[in-house]
Amino acid sequence: MAFHVVDTGIGIPAEHHGKVWQPFFQSDALHARSHDGAGLGLAIVKRFVEALGGQVSLDSAPGQGTCVSVLLPPERVIAAE
Repeated sequence: MAFHVVDTGIGIPAEHHGKVWQPFFQSDALHARSHDGAGLGLAIVKRFVEALGGQVSLDSAPGQGTCVSVLLPPERVIAAE
């Protein structure tokens, strides 16, 4: 099963793509922040998805927003009733 979370925010520069999976990293530390957050979200998502045998990826560019994609093996997906 694959799903995607799309954000139309400020985007993330390519040189930071590998760092966003680290706890407490925030790509926009140099910009005036108009939002809060601990910088744990993607680190937690990555650990959880990988623990389930899945993969997570990022597609982002400054000014274009971000798309985080998750791919889980079929045997790990529980259908809602």
